[in-house]
Amino acid sequence: MTSKSAIFVGVSALVLCAANAAWAQTAPAVSAAVEEIVVTGSRVSRVGFQAPTPVTAVSAEQLRLANPGSISDALRQLPSLSASTGPRGSNGSVGAGGAFLNLRRLGAPRTLTLLDGRRFVPSGSNSTIDTALFPQNLISSVEVVTGGASAAYGSDAVAGVVNFILDKDYTGFKGEVMGGISSRNDNGEGKISLAYGADFAERGHLLLSVEAYKSAGVDDIQDRPNYRRSCEVVLNPGGTTARTFACDVRSSIANFAGLISAGPLRGTTFDTNSNAIPYNFGSLTSATTQVGGDGPLIQFLPLQVPAQRGVFFGRSTWDFNDNLQGFFEANYGSTEYVYQIGSYSQAIASTALTIFNDNAYLTPVFKATLASRGVANFRLGKYDRMLPRTEIRNLNDTRRFVVGLEGDFHDWKWQAHAGLGQNRQGLDARYNQLAENYQRASDAVFNASGQIVCRSTLTAPGNGCVPINALGEHAYSEAALNYITGTSYTTVQTKQDTAAFTFDGEPLNLPAGPVSLAGGFEYRKESIRAKADPRSLEFNAFSNATGPFRAGNYRDQAGSFDVYEGFAETVVPILKDVPLAQELDFNGAIRRTRYSTSGSVTTWKAGLAYRPVSFLRFRATKSRDIRAPNITELFNSGSSARTQQFLDQFYNPPRNTVNILTITNGNPYLKPEKADTLTMGVVVSPTFAPGLDISVDGYDITIDGAIAAVSASQSTLDCRNGSTEACARAIRDAAGNVTTAFAVPVNQRELRSKGIDLEISYRKELSELSPSLPGRLDLRFLGNYVQKSYNVAPGAKIVDRTGDSSEPAWRWVASASYRNGPLTLSSQARYSGSGPYDSTTLASDLPQKDIDGQVIFDGRVAYAFNVLGGDYTAYLNVQNIGDKLPPAFTPFGGENFDPIGRYFRVGLNFAY
Repeated sequence: MTSKSAIFVGVSALVLCAANAAWAQTAPAVSAAVEEIVVTGSRVSRVGFQAPTPVTAVSAEQLRLANPGSISDALRQLPSLSASTGPRGSNGSVGAGGAFLNLRRLGAPRTLTLLDGRRFVPSGSNSTIDTALFPQNLISSVEVVTGGASAAYGSDAVAGVVNFILDKDYTGFKGEVMGGISSRNDNGEGKISLAYGADFAERGHLLLSVEAYKSAGVDDIQDRPNYRRSCEVVLNPGGTTARTFACDVRSSIANFAGLISAGPLRGTTFDTNSNAIPYNFGSLTSATTQVGGDGPLIQFLPLQVPAQRGVFFGRSTWDFNDNLQGFFEANYGSTEYVYQIGSYSQAIASTALTIFNDNAYLTPVFKATLASRGVANFRLGKYDRMLPRTEIRNLNDTRRFVVGLEGDFHDWKWQAHAGLGQNRQGLDARYNQLAENYQRASDAVFNASGQIVCRSTLTAPGNGCVPINALGEHAYSEAALNYITGTSYTTVQTKQDTAAFTFDGEPLNLPAGPVSLAGGFEYRKESIRAKADPRSLEFNAFSNATGPFRAGNYRDQAGSFDVYEGFAETVVPILKDVPLAQELDFNGAIRRTRYSTSGSVTTWKAGLAYRPVSFLRFRATKSRDIRAPNITELFNSGSSARTQQFLDQFYNPPRNTVNILTITNGNPYLKPEKADTLTMGVVVSPTFAPGLDISVDGYDITIDGAIAAVSASQSTLDCRNGSTEACARAIRDAAGNVTTAFAVPVNQRELRSKGIDLEISYRKELSELSPSLPGRLDLRFLGNYVQKSYNVAPGAKIVDRTGDSSEPAWRWVASASYRNGPLTLSSQARYSGSGPYDSTTLASDLPQKDIDGQVIFDGRVAYAFNVLGGDYTAYLNVQNIGDKLPPAFTPFGGENFDPIGRYFRVGLNFAY
């Protein structure tokens, strides 16, 4: 533990013991017992009420059975959360190593993530919640509200709510030690967690939790055989279609030794002695790719981001009397993620090295060749693996404090709390290539004394330039590395202040039962301030952009907004215990929200829960939900970088362009997005099969003015589909090639998600079937079928890719667990459906290809025993037993498939 952590723990412990106490959650109560989970999906805490909004509840034990690495990793295996990001499959800034939940594939900002019913401070510049910072060993269950829930739970709950519910009354001492390794002996992982709960001074209760975690990650996707195949869609010169599918795809524009890919010397590369040798371009050669031949494989990304974190959580409650309680909570978390960005350091396309015919490292033979052909200079494309790979060090330091009171007053319950949160994110882009210095260093000549120097040094002595030999692969001196590379950095501070007052009661009775009413007021302020390194802010004439670095030319930024919200929710019983209506309840909510940046909006929900007979329940809701632009979307000052591969989709077939300048910015003119959500479902608990529950829910979410961080490549496709606004985000030269592209968040015309959720669960003591059968069996199936899913730019036509490899129509997970005394056996199957590569392509562009779906099996065996009065459980967990890797031509990442392969974890849980 660091000295800062030790000081924090000490101070927190003193404060925690100072008679502060717990605020009861406004989210539904969940019992500590794994066997019985009570959820409502409502802010109304009426006993026995089940809201019409669909809810999936999973106990922490069930999640740890599925994946003991972390609860967040286990949640990502649920079909409704399969698009969530985490360290596995993260590359560049995708997820940045954190665990960010994403419901319905609608984007993490549209998923309201809560810790025990309250907001948590965003993690850095992405304005989303890193759930890895939650106290994993004190979570009793997770409740996923899979419908529009803005009116009841708060703005931003467009896709739904994921509420991590704490076991606030835990008493005792428990912990876990876990280690893991892949079947390929990489991505080593370790975790230690401890939790303690105890009563004190007869009126207080104390909770403490600490956790340390570290994983080694996997640096290169080529460590897996499926990625070494390098399967891509490539241009098909002379073929019957404009593009085709191919494996062994390589770069035709550069290699590690340096390649002349154009002009009279095209097809020339160099050996380790700088001798010119011929280069084999393979087949299907285009301006950027080739199949086979001598080029390097084009996939350079990391497979899994290395991660480490330390998390502390403390909570204390104090009963002032029978009707008044108080609480204090303190969170501290520190995470570090280190990941590579893009490819190797490079000089390609517009930044290819210019080598003149007097270069000091040219061999006499090649100089003669240049002279005979009248070549004064040539352009050299190069991926330079002699330079360290550029890597981002993402360090997050998060603090959060919440204090509150709760009480009872004449049969009304009330709660009040205030919170302060701060995240400090440091981003360092180390070994970041300085493109202009790289050019100068490669332009090496002899001076008057016969020494090799940079040409620039002849006219500017003392400029620090260190010459390098770019012809072939040659190790560089430390002085040369320091001249060619540098570190760009930024520090981003995000703050969140919250306050809330809520109440809950039953103001009157109707013939069918009491009317329940909940309401309250909430306040939130978020601010962001970023400070970049001075060098990143300088204008660079060489690239005609701000900053000299190949990537991570960060910028200063600042901004803030306030949110005021007032809400009310009610449950009105309409019928009870009458023929064909055992229960009929109306559930409604309304919320008025005022944003300082975009004005006021109203959200609402109206739903019916109908139980005609004891074993059958129908539910339906209609809601209006909103999400205003978050602080990053509004105020992000962005960064600029050279994009190695850029797909210009304005043309059909698309053009591959290299080394364009991509500028990422926020957009202060964004407006709130509005969503209309309809859910309808049925829940069946047949009396002839006790323990069996079946639910089927349909959902239809349409978001108007959806805010999307549109990539530069996507903008070119939107432009082709008719959006003039998207066309303005790309600057083209006279030949129509993109030279500069802007990636900015914009209000899209429409985002649509429509589908069906299916859940089946069955629990049975086997002795009920036969006295000779021991143990208990638990079965569960969760499935999601997507009917529509698309995002449409203003003025563009609808392109629905539902069922494609990037948007499988079917996802499901099925689990089985058998417990007999100390022995527990569990297994799980995860499925991601098959589909065409891209159903929108024309027959003349790309022949259609189906991508196979996969079923991945996981398993766990655990044995419980007692030692010296303590309860211990040892376990072995195997993820992806069949070692199935993503099929060829699937988009890279861990979203739908498992890029790591078979993975083993062993652990020991204990409790006293």
